[in-house]
Amino acid sequence: MTDAPLQEFQVESFNTDPEGRSQQSDVCMVFAHSPKAAAMKALSEDLHEIGNVRRLRARVTGVDAVGRKRVTALYSQL
Repeated sequence: MTDAPLQEFQVESFNTDPEGRSQQSDVCMVFAHSPKAAAMKALSEDLHEIGNVRRLRARVTGVDAVGRKRVTALYSQL
């Protein structure tokens, strides 16, 4: 368990083709303790599946102290 406060993150989850280009994507808002936790939460939810294909990557966007959005991390799930 972590003592970090919950933060709101925008998570874009997407599939990639064999060359690594983005395919279908979905964007959702997630409350989590860290960018990685937000990505894993979004990638593990059923709503991030299309047919039998599971989304494998997530781009997490957070808000810095000044209120500007920034991409904090890119995560993959194998």
